[in-house]
Amino acid sequence: MARICFSFEHWRRRVIPPALLGCLSIIIIALLYVVILPMLHSSTISITVLAPLYDIDVTAVPEKSAGNIAFTLKVYPTDSDALVEERQFTVNENGVAEDVGLFYAEAGTYRLLLTSVSHLTRRIGPVNLADGVSVDFTGGGNTKLHAGDVNGDNTVSSDDVVQITNSLRSDNSQMDLTQDGIVNGIDLTVAVSNLGMSGDEL
Repeated sequence: MARICFSFEHWRRRVIPPALLGCLSIIIIALLYVVILPMLHSSTISITVLAPLYDIDVTAVPEKSAGNIAFTLKVYPTDSDALVEERQFTVNENGVAEDVGLFYAEAGTYRLLLTSVSHLTRRIGPVNLADGVSVDFTGGGNTKLHAGDVNGDNTVSSDDVVQITNSLRSDNSQMDLTQDGIVNGIDLTVAVSNLGMSGDEL
Protein backbone atom coordinates (compact mmCIF):
# COMPACT_ATOMS: atom_id res chain seq x y z
CA MET A 1 0.00 0.00 0.00
CA ALA A 2 2.87 2.36 0.84
CA ARG A 3 4.44 1.60 -2.55
CA ILE A 4 1.19 2.40 -4.36
CA CYS A 5 0.78 5.71 -2.51
CA PHE A 6 4.39 6.61 -3.21
CA SER A 7 4.03 5.78 -6.90
CA PHE A 8 0.89 7.88 -7.22
CA GLU A 9 2.47 10.86 -5.44
CA HIS A 10 5.52 10.56 -7.64
CA TRP A 11 3.32 10.46 -10.76
CA ARG A 12 1.26 13.51 -9.61
CA ARG A 13 4.38 15.56 -9.05
CA ARG A 14 5.74 14.69 -12.46
CA VAL A 15 2.48 15.12 -14.44
CA ILE A 16 0.97 18.12 -12.55
CA PRO A 17 3.59 20.49 -11.26
CA PRO A 18 2.71 22.19 -7.94
CA ALA A 19 2.65 25.62 -9.57
CA LEU A 20 0.14 24.50 -12.19
CA LEU A 21 -1.99 22.75 -9.56
CA GLY A 22 -2.17 25.98 -7.59
CA CYS A 23 -3.24 27.94 -10.67
CA LEU A 24 -5.97 25.42 -11.43
CA SER A 25 -7.29 25.73 -7.87
CA ILE A 26 -7.45 29.51 -8.18
CA ILE A 27 -9.29 29.28 -11.50
CA ILE A 28 -11.86 26.83 -10.08
CA ILE A 29 -12.52 29.05 -7.06
CA ALA A 30 -12.88 32.09 -9.31
CA LEU A 31 -15.39 30.28 -11.51
CA LEU A 32 -17.33 29.28 -8.41
CA TYR A 33 -17.70 32.87 -7.22
CA VAL A 34 -18.08 34.58 -10.59
CA VAL A 35 -20.31 32.14 -12.49
CA ILE A 36 -21.92 29.45 -10.36
CA LEU A 37 -22.90 31.38 -7.21
CA PRO A 38 -24.64 34.23 -9.11
CA MET A 39 -26.60 31.63 -11.07
CA LEU A 40 -27.77 30.02 -7.85
CA HIS A 41 -28.77 33.36 -6.34
CA SER A 42 -30.69 34.42 -9.43
CA SER A 43 -32.60 31.16 -9.74
CA THR A 44 -35.95 30.93 -7.99
CA ILE A 45 -37.88 27.89 -6.82
CA SER A 46 -41.56 28.15 -7.59
CA ILE A 47 -44.16 25.92 -5.94
CA THR A 48 -47.53 25.82 -7.66
CA VAL A 49 -50.49 25.12 -5.40
CA LEU A 50 -53.50 23.85 -7.31
CA ALA A 51 -56.59 25.83 -6.33
CA PRO A 52 -60.13 24.50 -6.80
CA LEU A 53 -62.17 25.82 -9.68
CA TYR A 54 -65.07 26.35 -7.29
CA ASP A 55 -66.59 25.06 -4.04
CA ILE A 56 -69.88 23.28 -3.44
CA ASP A 57 -71.78 22.21 -0.32
CA VAL A 58 -72.82 18.57 0.00
CA THR A 59 -75.61 17.21 2.20
CA ALA A 60 -75.36 13.50 3.00
CA VAL A 61 -76.76 11.85 6.13
CA PRO A 62 -75.69 8.31 7.03
CA GLU A 63 -78.39 6.03 8.38
CA LYS A 64 -76.83 5.66 11.82
CA SER A 65 -73.57 7.14 12.94
CA ALA A 66 -72.01 8.11 16.25
CA GLY A 67 -68.93 9.52 14.54
CA ASN A 68 -67.59 11.09 11.38
CA ILE A 69 -68.03 9.00 8.25
CA ALA A 70 -65.90 9.71 5.20
CA PHE A 71 -67.73 10.01 1.91
CA THR A 72 -66.43 9.85 -1.64
CA LEU A 73 -68.06 12.01 -4.29
CA LYS A 74 -67.59 10.90 -7.90
CA VAL A 75 -68.39 13.26 -10.76
CA TYR A 76 -69.36 11.92 -14.20
CA PRO A 77 -70.52 13.57 -17.43
CA THR A 78 -74.20 13.11 -18.34
CA ASP A 79 -73.29 11.23 -21.52
CA SER A 80 -70.27 9.19 -20.46
CA ASP A 81 -69.00 6.82 -17.77
CA ALA A 82 -65.59 8.49 -17.75
CA LEU A 83 -64.81 9.70 -14.24
CA VAL A 84 -64.11 13.45 -14.21
CA GLU A 85 -63.24 13.90 -10.55
CA GLU A 86 -63.27 12.14 -7.20
CA ARG A 87 -63.31 13.99 -3.86
CA GLN A 88 -63.40 12.78 -0.25
CA PHE A 89 -64.94 14.63 2.67
CA THR A 90 -66.69 14.22 6.01
CA VAL A 91 -69.96 15.84 7.05
CA ASN A 92 -70.71 17.77 10.22
CA GLU A 93 -73.37 16.90 12.80
CA ASN A 94 -76.03 18.24 10.42
CA GLY A 95 -74.90 16.01 7.59
CA VAL A 96 -73.36 18.88 5.63
CA ALA A 97 -69.89 19.22 4.15
CA GLU A 98 -69.19 22.85 3.32
CA ASP A 99 -66.82 24.15 0.66
CA VAL A 100 -65.95 20.87 -1.03
CA GLY A 101 -63.52 22.05 -3.69
CA LEU A 102 -63.70 20.68 -7.22
CA PHE A 103 -60.45 20.93 -9.15
CA TYR A 104 -61.18 19.35 -12.52
CA ALA A 105 -64.95 19.37 -13.11
CA GLU A 106 -65.58 22.69 -14.80
CA ALA A 107 -68.92 24.34 -14.12
CA GLY A 108 -71.61 22.41 -15.96
CA THR A 109 -74.04 19.51 -15.77
CA TYR A 110 -73.00 16.17 -14.29
CA ARG A 111 -74.15 12.93 -12.71
CA LEU A 112 -72.96 12.41 -9.15
CA LEU A 113 -72.30 9.23 -7.20
CA LEU A 114 -71.82 9.22 -3.43
CA THR A 115 -70.15 6.25 -1.78
CA SER A 116 -68.94 5.40 1.70
CA VAL A 117 -67.52 2.39 3.47
CA SER A 118 -70.30 -0.05 4.40
CA HIS A 119 -73.02 2.15 2.81
CA LEU A 120 -75.01 1.75 -0.38
CA THR A 121 -74.21 4.07 -3.27
CA ARG A 122 -76.52 7.02 -3.96
CA ARG A 123 -76.81 8.66 -7.39
CA ILE A 124 -78.31 12.02 -8.30
CA GLY A 125 -78.36 13.99 -11.51
CA PRO A 126 -78.22 15.64 -13.83
CA VAL A 127 -76.99 18.38 -11.50
CA ASN A 128 -75.69 21.81 -12.49
CA LEU A 129 -72.42 22.39 -10.66
CA ALA A 130 -71.05 25.87 -10.08
CA ASP A 131 -69.57 27.89 -7.25
CA GLY A 132 -71.78 27.90 -4.15
CA VAL A 133 -74.17 25.22 -5.36
CA SER A 134 -75.67 22.93 -2.69
CA VAL A 135 -75.89 19.27 -3.63
CA ASP A 136 -78.40 17.24 -1.61
CA PHE A 137 -78.20 13.45 -1.49
CA THR A 138 -81.01 13.19 1.08
CA GLY A 139 -83.94 14.22 -1.11
CA GLY A 140 -84.68 17.22 1.07
CA GLY A 141 -83.84 15.41 4.27
CA ASN A 142 -86.20 12.49 3.72
CA THR A 143 -83.67 9.81 2.78
CA LYS A 144 -80.57 8.70 4.61
CA LEU A 145 -77.79 6.61 3.15
CA HIS A 146 -78.50 2.98 3.95
CA ALA A 147 -75.79 1.01 5.72
CA GLY A 148 -74.92 -2.67 5.82
CA ASP A 149 -72.90 -3.26 2.66
CA VAL A 150 -69.70 -4.33 4.38
CA ASN A 151 -68.37 -6.43 1.49
CA GLY A 152 -68.59 -3.57 -1.01
CA ASP A 153 -70.83 -5.14 -3.66
CA ASN A 154 -73.47 -2.37 -3.36
CA THR A 155 -76.05 -4.79 -1.96
CA VAL A 156 -76.94 -5.72 1.62
CA SER A 157 -76.99 -9.50 1.60
CA SER A 158 -76.73 -12.45 3.93
CA ASP A 159 -72.97 -12.38 3.42
CA ASP A 160 -72.84 -8.90 4.96
CA VAL A 161 -74.91 -10.10 7.93
CA VAL A 162 -72.61 -13.08 8.45
CA GLN A 163 -69.49 -10.89 8.36
CA ILE A 164 -70.95 -8.49 10.92
CA THR A 165 -72.02 -11.39 13.13
CA ASN A 166 -68.51 -12.83 13.03
CA SER A 167 -67.11 -9.45 14.04
CA LEU A 168 -69.35 -8.83 17.06
CA ARG A 169 -67.56 -7.29 20.07
CA SER A 170 -64.61 -6.27 17.88
CA ASP A 171 -63.46 -2.82 16.80
CA ASN A 172 -63.51 -3.63 13.08
CA SER A 173 -64.34 -0.21 11.61
CA GLN A 174 -65.73 -1.68 8.39
CA MET A 175 -68.29 -3.74 10.31
CA ASP A 176 -68.97 -0.95 12.79
CA LEU A 177 -71.85 0.69 10.89
CA THR A 178 -72.53 3.26 13.60
CA GLN A 179 -68.85 4.15 14.01
CA ASP A 180 -69.13 4.07 17.81
CA GLY A 181 -65.93 2.05 18.21
CA ILE A 182 -67.40 -1.44 18.62
CA VAL A 183 -69.35 -3.90 16.49
CA ASN A 184 -72.50 -4.77 18.41
CA GLY A 185 -76.17 -5.70 18.07
CA ILE A 186 -77.08 -2.24 16.74
CA ASP A 187 -74.84 -2.73 13.71
CA LEU A 188 -76.29 -6.18 13.14
CA THR A 189 -79.85 -4.85 13.41
CA VAL A 190 -79.14 -2.14 10.83
CA ALA A 191 -77.82 -4.69 8.34
CA VAL A 192 -80.72 -7.07 8.89
CA SER A 193 -83.28 -4.27 8.43
CA ASN A 194 -81.69 -3.36 5.09
CA LEU A 195 -81.36 -6.94 3.87
CA GLY A 196 -82.04 -7.14 0.14
CA MET A 197 -81.46 -3.43 -0.56
CA SER A 198 -79.16 -2.38 -3.40
CA GLY A 199 -77.47 0.94 -4.11
CA ASP A 200 -77.74 3.03 -7.25
CA GLU A 201 -75.65 2.30 -10.31
CA LEU A 202 -74.17 4.89 -12.61
